[in-house]
Amino acid sequence: MPNRYKIVLSNGSASNFYLLSDTEPRVDKDGNTKAPNSDFKIQIEVATQYNNKRVRGKKSYTMPRGTTMVKAIQSLQGKKAEIINKLKTNGSLKNKNIPVIVKGINSRKFKDCWKTYYQSRLSAEKIRESTFKAYEIMFNKYLKPLHNKNVDDITIQDVQAIVNKAKQKGLSASKISHIKPTIKPTLEYYDVMLNWTKLIEPKVSNERKYTYPIETTSKIVKAMVEYENTQIKSIFMFLLTGRRIGEVISLKYENINWNNHTFKIDAKDVKNKIELEFILTPILADAIKSLGEVKATGKVFKYTAKWVLKLFKELTASMGIHDLVLHDIRSMVAQTSLNAGADVYDVSSMLGHKSIRTTEQRYVNKTKENAIKAQDTFTKTIGISSDIIDVEVMEPTNDKFNLIKNIYPNVKDEVIKHVIDILEGNFLKFT
Repeated sequence: MPNRYKIVLSNGSASNFYLLSDTEPRVDKDGNTKAPNSDFKIQIEVATQYNNKRVRGKKSYTMPRGTTMVKAIQSLQGKKAEIINKLKTNGSLKNKNIPVIVKGINSRKFKDCWKTYYQSRLSAEKIRESTFKAYEIMFNKYLKPLHNKNVDDITIQDVQAIVNKAKQKGLSASKISHIKPTIKPTLEYYDVMLNWTKLIEPKVSNERKYTYPIETTSKIVKAMVEYENTQIKSIFMFLLTGRRIGEVISLKYENINWNNHTFKIDAKDVKNKIELEFILTPILADAIKSLGEVKATGKVFKYTAKWVLKLFKELTASMGIHDLVLHDIRSMVAQTSLNAGADVYDVSSMLGHKSIRTTEQRYVNKTKENAIKAQDTFTKTIGISSDIIDVEVMEPTNDKFNLIKNIYPNVKDEVIKHVIDILEGNFLKFT
């Protein structure tokens, strides 16, 4: 039986972790425990309270050769939390790793483990049905070499062979990138730890360039702001501020601050999982107000992203444009703003980027005031100035069109008519 040695790391993250080894582990110049040059085992041993009694539990995991001690400890932190939670709930770790029961037969075949794992995730509503369907297609079509393998016998070389074969068959890099997340959760659920850093995958490029000229952009925007369906039109207005469709359709009334003229998007609804706050411009406020009663709680918009996409593609197809998706609206706003001279940091803020790497190569602090600068640049460039909305504070006149035209001579007539339509509605006033 191997000896147990306490693992030491200078960052203090190795508490409750032990190296199981026949020989005393090596240490670096700073006293950190070094990983062996072969596969090695790490034991997690914790103690907690269960029914007012102190209970202890331990579990061992095999780490593949080439894994650094820091990486090994990082990858096992989630397992440590699971052990503690199990002890707190059941007072014991027994039956943690029982074989999968399939039709009365004990099984640890990958195909049985995979199905059991994802069925449990679906039942617990941890994943969406659409996500499961996507994984299931990958499982049935490309993971057949693993189906009858015991989960404990699967190696990173097995996964690499599947990736290589998919590449040879001409599968796109983006689809190949789904192989790893289709396999990894199941293996780790059954305590099989692979060195995923050794997996070589083709590089995926998610970059989409918006290249249409300003004349086409203006036509697209005009069609969006004049869309007949009020709900879709209002969604379009928010998309034209650089918001993602998921952020727009998740917007809640309770996250709108009518007094401060701002709105928030919950972190869970944002791609980089940070809460966002933006200025609620008069035109956005009017878009919400046009939907009817302004409620205290609940979602502002009722449409799904799939339906909005369908209508958007029908709209652009009517102009002879067939290659745009909803996310391209975001790119359109950013690219048009940058081309017109908007500050790259303002554009980054408008888009809600945690980093401006997508627009520049450095990180900056950003505010909602930066975002409105970029939005103004975009709207002015395509011929719809948000400043026009401020006409509502003018003295009443019987000739609204000429009054606005005199102040904004360069604004197109149809834009002025659109503004007058807004003014003659029950425009939302702030107090």
